[in-house]
Amino acid sequence: MVFRGNSKVESYRGATESYRVRWSEMNLSSDPTVDEAMPNVEVSGGAQVPAHGERGRFQPACPLPQRNLHSGSAAEIDADGATLACFDSIIVHCERLRKYFAPYTRVEYLDHHLKFVAEAPLSARTGGPLLWIGNRSNLPSVVDWVNRHPLPGELWVLTDFPSEAEMVSAASLGFREMTSIRVDRWTPERHREWTSLARAALDVKGDDFRARHKPPTKALDFLASGVPLAMNADSSSTEHLRAKYGFQLASLDDHERWLSTEYEEEIRHLMPSLQADLALPVIAQRFLTLMLQLAQPR
Repeated sequence: MVFRGNSKVESYRGATESYRVRWSEMNLSSDPTVDEAMPNVEVSGGAQVPAHGERGRFQPACPLPQRNLHSGSAAEIDADGATLACFDSIIVHCERLRKYFAPYTRVEYLDHHLKFVAEAPLSARTGGPLLWIGNRSNLPSVVDWVNRHPLPGELWVLTDFPSEAEMVSAASLGFREMTSIRVDRWTPERHREWTSLARAALDVKGDDFRARHKPPTKALDFLASGVPLAMNADSSSTEHLRAKYGFQLASLDDHERWLSTEYEEEIRHLMPSLQADLALPVIAQRFLTLMLQLAQPR
Protein backbone atom coordinates (compact mmCIF):
# COMPACT_ATOMS: atom_id res chain seq x y z
CA MET A 1 0.00 0.00 0.00
CA VAL A 2 1.53 3.31 -1.01
CA PHE A 3 0.61 6.94 -0.43
CA ARG A 4 1.51 10.17 -2.10
CA GLY A 5 0.44 13.53 -0.71
CA ASN A 6 -3.33 14.04 -0.69
CA SER A 7 -3.94 11.13 -3.00
CA LYS A 8 -3.80 7.46 -2.06
CA VAL A 9 -2.77 4.78 -4.51
CA GLU A 10 -2.29 1.31 -3.21
CA SER A 11 -2.15 -2.43 -3.37
CA TYR A 12 -4.05 -3.96 -0.45
CA ARG A 13 -4.37 -7.72 -0.82
CA GLY A 14 -6.22 -9.75 1.78
CA ALA A 15 -5.79 -13.40 2.66
CA THR A 16 -8.01 -14.58 -0.18
CA GLU A 17 -9.70 -11.74 -2.00
CA SER A 18 -9.70 -7.98 -2.35
CA TYR A 19 -12.19 -5.87 -0.47
CA ARG A 20 -13.29 -2.28 -0.01
CA VAL A 21 -13.95 0.06 2.88
CA ARG A 22 -15.42 3.55 2.74
CA TRP A 23 -15.54 6.62 4.92
CA SER A 24 -17.83 9.65 4.85
CA GLU A 25 -17.46 12.68 7.10
CA MET A 26 -15.25 10.64 9.45
CA ASN A 27 -17.96 8.01 10.07
CA LEU A 28 -16.67 4.62 8.90
CA SER A 29 -18.91 1.86 7.65
CA SER A 30 -18.78 -1.47 9.51
CA ASP A 31 -20.21 -3.27 6.50
CA PRO A 32 -17.47 -5.21 4.65
CA THR A 33 -19.71 -5.50 1.58
CA VAL A 34 -19.63 -1.84 0.66
CA ASP A 35 -21.60 -1.04 -2.46
CA GLU A 36 -19.58 -0.12 -5.51
CA ALA A 37 -21.17 3.29 -5.83
CA MET A 38 -19.15 4.90 -3.04
CA PRO A 39 -15.61 3.50 -3.08
CA ASN A 40 -14.00 6.58 -1.47
CA VAL A 41 -11.34 4.26 -0.18
CA GLU A 42 -10.88 1.48 -2.66
CA VAL A 43 -8.95 -1.65 -1.91
CA SER A 44 -7.79 -3.57 -4.93
CA GLY A 45 -5.24 -6.02 -6.20
CA GLY A 46 -3.77 -3.64 -8.77
CA ALA A 47 -0.93 -1.56 -7.35
CA GLN A 48 -0.40 1.92 -8.75
CA VAL A 49 2.13 4.67 -8.37
CA PRO A 50 1.79 8.38 -9.10
CA ALA A 51 2.94 9.76 -12.41
CA HIS A 52 5.91 12.11 -12.54
CA GLY A 53 5.61 15.23 -10.44
CA GLU A 54 6.76 16.78 -7.20
CA ARG A 55 6.74 14.57 -4.16
CA GLY A 56 3.69 15.20 -2.01
CA ARG A 57 1.56 16.67 -4.80
CA PHE A 58 -1.60 15.10 -6.18
CA GLN A 59 -0.77 13.28 -9.39
CA PRO A 60 -2.54 10.84 -11.71
CA ALA A 61 -1.70 7.20 -11.17
CA CYS A 62 0.11 4.79 -13.43
CA PRO A 63 0.70 1.03 -13.07
CA LEU A 64 3.46 -0.18 -10.78
CA PRO A 65 5.64 -2.90 -12.35
CA GLN A 66 4.00 -6.25 -11.73
CA ARG A 67 6.89 -7.70 -9.77
CA ASN A 68 6.27 -5.23 -6.94
CA LEU A 69 2.88 -6.75 -6.21
CA HIS A 70 4.58 -9.97 -5.09
CA SER A 71 8.26 -9.20 -4.58
CA GLY A 72 10.20 -12.42 -4.43
CA SER A 73 13.37 -11.12 -2.81
CA ALA A 74 14.99 -8.16 -1.11
CA ALA A 75 16.94 -7.60 -4.32
CA GLU A 76 13.72 -7.08 -6.28
CA ILE A 77 12.60 -4.46 -3.76
CA ASP A 78 15.97 -2.71 -3.96
CA ALA A 79 15.79 -2.76 -7.76
CA ASP A 80 12.75 -0.49 -7.48
CA GLY A 81 14.31 1.78 -4.88
CA ALA A 82 14.06 4.88 -7.06
CA THR A 83 10.33 4.34 -7.49
CA LEU A 84 9.77 3.54 -3.83
CA ALA A 85 11.55 6.73 -2.81
CA CYS A 86 8.81 8.72 -4.57
CA PHE A 87 6.23 7.62 -2.03
CA ASP A 88 5.35 9.52 1.11
CA SER A 89 4.62 6.25 2.86
CA ILE A 90 4.45 2.52 2.36
CA ILE A 91 2.17 0.41 4.56
CA VAL A 92 3.13 -3.18 5.18
CA HIS A 93 1.05 -6.02 6.61
CA CYS A 94 4.04 -7.96 7.91
CA GLU A 95 6.51 -6.29 10.27
CA ARG A 96 9.36 -8.31 8.78
CA LEU A 97 8.99 -6.28 5.57
CA ARG A 98 9.63 -2.96 7.29
CA LYS A 99 13.43 -3.15 7.05
CA TYR A 100 13.34 -3.63 3.28
CA PHE A 101 11.35 -0.46 2.58
CA ALA A 102 12.66 1.76 5.39
CA PRO A 103 15.70 2.93 3.39
CA TYR A 104 13.40 4.53 0.82
CA THR A 105 10.51 6.16 2.69
CA ARG A 106 8.37 6.16 5.82
CA VAL A 107 6.98 2.72 6.63
CA GLU A 108 3.86 1.97 8.70
CA TYR A 109 2.31 -1.31 9.76
CA LEU A 110 -1.42 -2.01 9.44
CA ASP A 111 -3.27 -5.21 10.26
CA HIS A 112 -5.88 -6.71 8.01
CA HIS A 113 -9.28 -6.74 9.65
CA LEU A 114 -10.86 -10.00 10.78
CA LYS A 115 -12.85 -11.42 7.91
CA PHE A 116 -13.37 -15.19 8.01
CA VAL A 117 -14.38 -15.63 11.62
CA ALA A 118 -16.77 -18.29 12.92
CA GLU A 119 -18.55 -18.30 16.24
CA ALA A 120 -16.65 -20.35 18.80
CA PRO A 121 -18.49 -23.23 20.52
CA LEU A 122 -19.57 -22.71 24.13
CA SER A 123 -17.62 -25.73 25.36
CA ALA A 124 -14.18 -27.14 24.56
CA ARG A 125 -13.73 -28.80 21.17
CA THR A 126 -13.57 -32.58 21.51
CA GLY A 127 -14.17 -33.67 17.92
CA GLY A 128 -13.93 -32.53 14.33
CA PRO A 129 -11.21 -32.45 11.67
CA LEU A 130 -7.87 -30.71 11.51
CA LEU A 131 -8.09 -27.84 9.03
CA TRP A 132 -5.83 -26.14 6.52
CA ILE A 133 -7.16 -23.27 4.37
CA GLY A 134 -5.18 -21.39 1.78
CA ASN A 135 -4.15 -20.74 -1.78
CA ARG A 136 -3.02 -23.78 -3.71
CA SER A 137 0.36 -22.14 -4.37
CA ASN A 138 1.06 -22.38 -0.63
CA LEU A 139 0.30 -26.10 -0.40
CA PRO A 140 3.72 -27.63 -1.22
CA SER A 141 5.21 -26.90 2.21
CA VAL A 142 2.04 -28.26 3.86
CA VAL A 143 2.08 -31.43 1.73
CA ASP A 144 5.77 -32.00 2.46
CA TRP A 145 5.27 -31.64 6.21
CA VAL A 146 2.11 -33.80 6.36
CA ASN A 147 3.77 -36.55 4.31
CA ARG A 148 6.61 -36.70 6.84
CA HIS A 149 4.65 -36.35 10.08
CA PRO A 150 1.67 -38.35 11.39
CA LEU A 151 -1.37 -36.24 12.14
CA PRO A 152 -3.59 -36.66 15.21
CA GLY A 153 -6.75 -36.73 13.10
CA GLU A 154 -8.30 -36.36 9.66
CA LEU A 155 -7.14 -33.31 7.70
CA TRP A 156 -9.55 -31.16 5.72
CA VAL A 157 -8.04 -28.97 3.01
CA LEU A 158 -9.89 -26.01 1.56
CA THR A 159 -8.19 -24.45 -1.46
CA ASP A 160 -8.71 -23.08 -4.94
CA PHE A 161 -9.26 -25.47 -7.86
CA PRO A 162 -8.53 -24.98 -11.54
CA SER A 163 -11.65 -23.48 -13.09
CA GLU A 164 -12.30 -26.57 -15.19
CA ALA A 165 -11.96 -29.04 -12.30
CA GLU A 166 -15.05 -30.13 -10.41
CA MET A 167 -13.03 -32.00 -7.79
CA VAL A 168 -9.37 -32.37 -6.88
CA SER A 169 -8.09 -35.42 -5.01
CA ALA A 170 -5.63 -35.30 -2.15
CA ALA A 171 -3.29 -37.54 -4.15
CA SER A 172 -3.27 -35.10 -7.07
CA LEU A 173 -2.10 -32.39 -4.66
CA GLY A 174 0.81 -34.60 -3.59
CA PHE A 175 -0.49 -36.07 -0.34
CA ARG A 176 0.39 -39.69 0.34
CA GLU A 177 -2.56 -42.03 0.09
CA MET A 178 -2.12 -43.39 3.62
CA THR A 179 -3.16 -40.03 5.08
CA SER A 180 -6.88 -39.39 5.69
CA ILE A 181 -7.55 -36.13 3.87
CA ARG A 182 -10.65 -34.42 2.51
CA VAL A 183 -10.25 -31.70 -0.13
CA ASP A 184 -12.83 -29.20 -1.31
CA ARG A 185 -13.05 -25.95 -3.26
CA TRP A 186 -12.70 -22.71 -1.31
CA THR A 187 -15.69 -20.39 -1.00
CA PRO A 188 -16.26 -17.68 1.62
CA GLU A 189 -19.21 -19.62 3.03
CA ARG A 190 -17.29 -22.89 3.24
CA HIS A 191 -14.36 -21.09 4.85
CA ARG A 192 -16.53 -20.02 7.78
CA GLU A 193 -18.44 -23.32 7.91
CA TRP A 194 -15.33 -25.49 8.06
CA THR A 195 -13.75 -23.17 10.62
CA SER A 196 -16.74 -23.72 12.88
CA LEU A 197 -16.47 -27.51 12.44
CA ALA A 198 -12.73 -27.83 13.00
CA ARG A 199 -11.20 -29.29 16.11
CA ALA A 200 -7.94 -27.49 15.33
CA ALA A 201 -6.07 -25.85 12.45
CA LEU A 202 -2.52 -25.98 11.16
CA ASP A 203 -0.34 -23.99 8.82
CA VAL A 204 3.15 -24.61 7.51
CA LYS A 205 5.12 -21.75 6.00
CA GLY A 206 7.91 -22.44 3.52
CA ASP A 207 11.42 -21.00 3.33
CA ASP A 208 11.08 -18.67 0.34
CA PHE A 209 10.92 -14.87 0.69
CA ARG A 210 7.15 -14.60 0.27
CA ALA A 211 6.41 -17.36 2.79
CA ARG A 212 8.74 -15.83 5.37
CA HIS A 213 6.99 -12.46 5.05
CA LYS A 214 3.34 -13.48 5.07
CA PRO A 215 0.93 -11.32 7.10
CA PRO A 216 -0.63 -13.02 10.14
CA THR A 217 -4.14 -12.66 8.70
CA LYS A 218 -5.09 -16.34 8.55
CA ALA A 219 -3.69 -17.10 11.99
CA LEU A 220 -5.62 -14.19 13.50
CA ASP A 221 -8.88 -15.33 11.87
CA PHE A 222 -8.46 -18.85 13.30
CA LEU A 223 -7.63 -17.61 16.79
CA ALA A 224 -10.46 -15.07 16.78
CA SER A 225 -12.74 -18.03 16.01
CA GLY A 226 -11.37 -19.94 18.99
CA VAL A 227 -9.69 -22.57 16.81
CA PRO A 228 -6.47 -24.05 18.27
CA LEU A 229 -3.77 -23.30 15.70
CA ALA A 230 -0.34 -24.85 15.29
CA MET A 231 2.39 -23.37 13.07
CA ASN A 232 6.11 -23.68 12.54
CA ALA A 233 7.96 -21.76 15.23
CA ASP A 234 9.92 -19.57 12.80
CA SER A 235 6.86 -18.21 10.97
CA SER A 236 6.09 -14.50 10.80
CA SER A 237 2.67 -15.18 12.39
CA THR A 238 4.27 -16.85 15.41
CA GLU A 239 6.62 -13.90 15.78
CA HIS A 240 3.79 -11.35 15.41
CA LEU A 241 1.53 -12.96 18.03
CA ARG A 242 4.35 -13.27 20.53
CA ALA A 243 5.50 -9.65 20.03
CA LYS A 244 2.10 -7.95 19.92
CA TYR A 245 -0.08 -10.09 22.20
CA GLY A 246 2.40 -12.06 24.28
CA PHE A 247 0.80 -15.23 22.91
CA GLN A 248 2.82 -18.29 21.99
CA LEU A 249 1.38 -20.39 19.19
CA ALA A 250 1.57 -24.16 19.56
CA SER A 251 4.26 -25.74 17.45
CA LEU A 252 3.38 -28.31 14.83
CA ASP A 253 5.16 -31.16 16.58
CA ASP A 254 3.66 -30.50 20.02
CA HIS A 255 0.35 -32.31 19.62
CA GLU A 256 -0.18 -32.48 23.36
CA ARG A 257 -0.32 -28.69 23.75
CA TRP A 258 -1.98 -28.06 20.38
CA LEU A 259 -5.01 -30.21 21.25
CA SER A 260 -5.13 -29.53 24.96
CA THR A 261 -8.00 -27.84 26.79
CA GLU A 262 -5.41 -25.55 28.40
CA TYR A 263 -4.28 -24.21 25.02
CA GLU A 264 -7.86 -23.73 23.88
CA GLU A 265 -8.54 -21.82 27.08
CA GLU A 266 -5.55 -19.56 26.38
CA ILE A 267 -7.05 -18.81 22.98
CA ARG A 268 -10.45 -18.04 24.52
CA HIS A 269 -8.78 -15.46 26.73
CA LEU A 270 -7.08 -13.95 23.66
CA MET A 271 -10.24 -13.81 21.52
CA PRO A 272 -11.79 -10.61 22.98
CA SER A 273 -8.57 -8.68 22.38
CA LEU A 274 -8.36 -9.85 18.78
CA GLN A 275 -12.02 -9.18 18.05
CA ALA A 276 -11.80 -5.66 19.49
CA ASP A 277 -8.42 -4.77 18.02
CA LEU A 278 -9.03 -6.13 14.51
CA ALA A 279 -12.66 -5.22 13.82
CA LEU A 280 -13.24 -3.55 10.45
CA PRO A 281 -14.19 -0.11 11.86
CA VAL A 282 -11.07 -0.12 14.04
CA ILE A 283 -8.73 -0.98 11.16
CA ALA A 284 -10.50 1.48 8.88
CA GLN A 285 -10.05 4.22 11.48
CA ARG A 286 -6.34 3.50 11.72
CA PHE A 287 -6.13 3.58 7.95
CA LEU A 288 -7.96 6.89 7.81
CA THR A 289 -5.76 8.34 10.54
CA LEU A 290 -2.68 7.47 8.51
CA MET A 291 -4.15 9.12 5.42
CA LEU A 292 -5.01 12.28 7.34
CA GLN A 293 -1.51 12.43 8.79
CA LEU A 294 -0.01 12.15 5.33
CA ALA A 295 -2.33 14.84 4.03
CA GLN A 296 -1.03 17.40 6.52
CA PRO A 297 1.04 20.17 4.93
CA ARG A 298 4.76 19.98 5.58
